[in-house]
Amino acid sequence: MSIHSEIRRAIIATLKAADNKGDTTFFDGRPVVIEESDLPAVAVYLSEAQCTGTEVDGDIWSAVLHVEVFL
Repeated sequence: MSIHSEIRRAIIATLKAADNKGDTTFFDGRPVVIEESDLPAVAVYLSEAQCTGTEVDGDIWSAVLHVEVFL
């Protein structure tokens, strides 16, 4: 879903702005494998997305936002 991509991109952009050293690897989604050279790393993803209702201009969704830190 495109809104999920927008949410992840917005969170990653905010986290990157706060990355003072600039050495953090950011993943848009949960990585299957993380190499040691990728550390430190942050993964941002959504799970349990479900439609919770319908409004005049579209559906309402809820999801769980995950921000995982790998050191």
